[in-house]
Amino acid sequence: RENVQKATGNRQHPSVGTSIFDRNLPMAITGGITAQEYFRLGCYLYDLGLMLDDNRRLDSANKQFYEAIRLSKLDSISFPECYIQLGKSLMKTDNNVEAVEIFRQVIDDAKKYGKDARIRSEVYLYMGMAHAKNRNFSDAIDSLNIFLRQSDNDDNADWIRKYIEFLKQQKEDLILRTGKK
Repeated sequence: RENVQKATGNRQHPSVGTSIFDRNLPMAITGGITAQEYFRLGCYLYDLGLMLDDNRRLDSANKQFYEAIRLSKLDSISFPECYIQLGKSLMKTDNNVEAVEIFRQVIDDAKKYGKDARIRSEVYLYMGMAHAKNRNFSDAIDSLNIFLRQSDNDDNADWIRKYIEFLKQQKEDLILRTGKK
């Protein structure tokens, strides 16, 4: 108590009393929410948005993920999990082009900082799905093949192989319809 009074020239003290609040009183607000807390809040909103099929909650989740990323950059902390979750959330709101860019950033950062291959393979899976949703079949096939090379023993590997065959057929159908590769 004495230290607060000394530091503020006896103008502020930690006691709550009946006096009127002085708006000119200098105050220091410390603490704040961390990147990890924004990330957790984003994850909760994402899960809730999925359960309720509510894009507004997913959009709110995206805002939390962006803020977590901003804060982690201020602290020079790599936070690939947040980028991955943001990319997944963007995909759910059909912002697939933006999701692909987020996933590319994770891959670039993982290569630069030597992050483990599991993160990169997971990102290639999601990036392939985002490309497929954009009807960019060639890039989707390429991304999913990279995923398979890195994670051939993954539980989803058989399903991904079948999905790649489906995408190849979709690509051929598109070429026949439009005449463009």
